[in-house]
Amino acid sequence: MDYQWSDGLWKPQADDLNRLMEVSKPGTRIGHQAPTGTGKTRKAVELFLWAQSQGLGGIFFVNRKILIPQTLRQLEAAGLHTGVRAAEYEDMFDADAPFQVSSAPSEHARVYKSQKWQLHEMPPGSIVVVDEAHLQKSKVMQNLVYYYVNAGCRVILITATPVGMKKWMDQCVVGAPLKEWRDVGALVPVYTFTISQPDMRKVKRNATGEYLMDDRKRRYYTQHIVGDVLAGFKQNDRGNGTMLYAPCVKSSRFLVQEAAKVGIDLIHVDATEAIIDGKEYSLTRTLWDDVIGMVKNREVHGLSSRFKCREGLDIPQADLCILATPVGSLASYLQICGRIMRASPGKTDAILQCHGGSYWTHGSCNVDQDWQSLWQLSEHAASTFHQDQIKNNQEREPIRCGECGMERRSGNTCPKCGFKHEKSVRKVVQEDGELKEVTGNLVRKKRRKEMPDTADLWARMFYGFRNKRLEKSFSQLEAWFFRTHGYWPSRNLKFMPRHAIDWKAKVYEVPMSSLIGSSKEKLH
Repeated sequence: MDYQWSDGLWKPQADDLNRLMEVSKPGTRIGHQAPTGTGKTRKAVELFLWAQSQGLGGIFFVNRKILIPQTLRQLEAAGLHTGVRAAEYEDMFDADAPFQVSSAPSEHARVYKSQKWQLHEMPPGSIVVVDEAHLQKSKVMQNLVYYYVNAGCRVILITATPVGMKKWMDQCVVGAPLKEWRDVGALVPVYTFTISQPDMRKVKRNATGEYLMDDRKRRYYTQHIVGDVLAGFKQNDRGNGTMLYAPCVKSSRFLVQEAAKVGIDLIHVDATEAIIDGKEYSLTRTLWDDVIGMVKNREVHGLSSRFKCREGLDIPQADLCILATPVGSLASYLQICGRIMRASPGKTDAILQCHGGSYWTHGSCNVDQDWQSLWQLSEHAASTFHQDQIKNNQEREPIRCGECGMERRSGNTCPKCGFKHEKSVRKVVQEDGELKEVTGNLVRKKRRKEMPDTADLWARMFYGFRNKRLEKSFSQLEAWFFRTHGYWPSRNLKFMPRHAIDWKAKVYEVPMSSLIGSSKEKLH
């Protein structure tokens, strides 16, 4: 395209914008994956400036109303005439402004229910941005997206973690690799130190991949690791801001209380309350701004929460994240890591102090994910992909240094302390609270074999699943084979996926051309 983006953009930002505009056409829904801290709102501003140059309009849907003021400031600073369409911001309502910052629930309620507003109408080709799109997958947003697509707008759904988005996007434009963002100074590397981790091998997961732990187990686990959490903080804290994540609200309150006893000043926050210096306060918008300011001004060591601080929190100087909880969701894990990956003056790296086995579960947050494939999978499938790769010998289990606890992907020498060792050493908290030291791999590999009739049995099962269009993945087909025949088949058979990611896809959705030695002829 001939349009010239504003001066001062990082090269990866300009490259992402060019890719977006190449595929974004009137009446399309285009996803855009961009890591946290790489200026997603800045890109939206650039898209709106382009729209303004074409005589078009735009609307920016925030996922939380608390983000409206900072978003509005960025749009107005760029010279964009902008109104606000959200409850509690009626004083900023401007129906005639060509650009709007909006909350989807407010928009829906006032347009469809109360009919207080008219929908923000824009010329075909205008830009609609849905920020943190993975969090806005509601029926309300779906109605709004369909309206703007049918009106001929370009809908762009931006998120750092596009999982479970297949029904929302026509295609996904994956942003520049993480290394490019580190090279331009937008992000810093994160070093992970696993202090201890719970034994989660038998714990089930929900639809998003999160572990299903009841409150008793959460509190029990917290009580057994509190000493390690506080000791790790004293070792890793550099005074720039800490984000602590607990398994439940009660655990967060408990950890803040215990931290105060040893001189560590943390503020607990949840959806409605904050605990500051042992006193409870209603978490208003004004108090939330004050709390963020206290961390930025180094008046307190940091924040503790369960979900409140996982996404949308902008404290670039923060360089220590304490995961005092297992995180089963890949999207949540990467969003949490994103809180400390943002660059800041004088900040060269960040530390993930892990007590939940997240590196073991999901791998390094410094490595690019296969978003071009993952966005089409369910949240559960995306969250279990890394572990399945290890189980099926497609990927090596990570190595934890037995001396300093730092995680690495390979090699026999720790890059942090120089300790040489061949096997990983982990401290695993059992269900009864006992701490067990485990040497070597934690993931049990699947033993596979091939019998004389294995290929034929697999082919018949494959066509049974495919022809009936069962809502089952290849991994589920394989599990059904195991339950039926008592062994795991070799993964080199005809009609098995060529690519690892397709094992998580539904059998009837994977093209025959993507299967080993396939043809379109049915077996009889």
